[in-house]
Amino acid sequence: MAEVSDLIFSLNNAETAKERVSAALELAEMGQGMEDKGEICSALSSSARYAESIMVRRASAYALGVLGSTEAINTLFALFFEEDEGLRNRVVRSLGRIISVNGLPEGPSRMEMNDIYAPMLLQMLDSGNANVERAAARVLAHAGSQTGLEELVDRAVEGDEVCAYMLSQAGVRSMEPLYHMMFEEGGRDSPDEGKFAIIASALAGILERRGMDIPYGSVAEYPAEMYPTRKTNLRESIYGMLDSGDAERRRDAALLIGRMPVLFYGGNADRALERLNARIEVEDYAGVKEALQASADRLSGRIGERVARR
Repeated sequence: MAEVSDLIFSLNNAETAKERVSAALELAEMGQGMEDKGEICSALSSSARYAESIMVRRASAYALGVLGSTEAINTLFALFFEEDEGLRNRVVRSLGRIISVNGLPEGPSRMEMNDIYAPMLLQMLDSGNANVERAAARVLAHAGSQTGLEELVDRAVEGDEVCAYMLSQAGVRSMEPLYHMMFEEGGRDSPDEGKFAIIASALAGILERRGMDIPYGSVAEYPAEMYPTRKTNLRESIYGMLDSGDAERRRDAALLIGRMPVLFYGGNADRALERLNARIEVEDYAGVKEALQASADRLSGRIGERVARR
């Protein structure tokens, strides 16, 4: 097997583009089994940015998607607006690959995603290339762009199964914008139940997978004292899901009640516990009943701590 240094030399100096492409692919395969990918990623990043052959640049972008380091992510975002459509498509597919394995621990800020990257990703949702569309939806679901998430939700409401699935796998960077969207929709006097359920399900999935809570006072943009009526409406929207004929919605509602002290605190926690216990008595589905009981236990624990502090 060739050494890393030999392959990097070939990537940069081989006589033909075919040989350089081959070197990029071999580096990707070799790098997968290495703990320190720095040298390989740096070489591939430089090649993806500056190689004369567009085929070499595309192959290097593919290889970066296989390796998935922080440098790879930063390079791929830097290539987002290249003139060559094939390179742009490869970039978003590589980002999608990284996210499918590791989520998106690094990358642009949510403001940058909204203002710079989301518009291009939204265009890619209608590219006509199923692989590119799927990758673009995956990036939007993880990157924390509220603009992008709103479009995914609208498409999911209209029956787009790819967008619905990617929302169900949304990443932690999307937690706060999804909460804001849930607040906006569920806080209305007459929310769209289908749209609200999709947003709530995406948020519940993040909280469950990450084992996270949204504590009281943690979302500065929507403090309780500024929006009491809307927070009341939002709680009622979640209770509506809890009483739904759809088992998945009941389960999502139970998860949210247990993991959102931002909504269910003080007397609201007491009332929520009563609703959960009443639902447990009549629930037929084991998975839903388990979620209901887990949330009831979490609320009971928080209520007990509150009483002990008095």
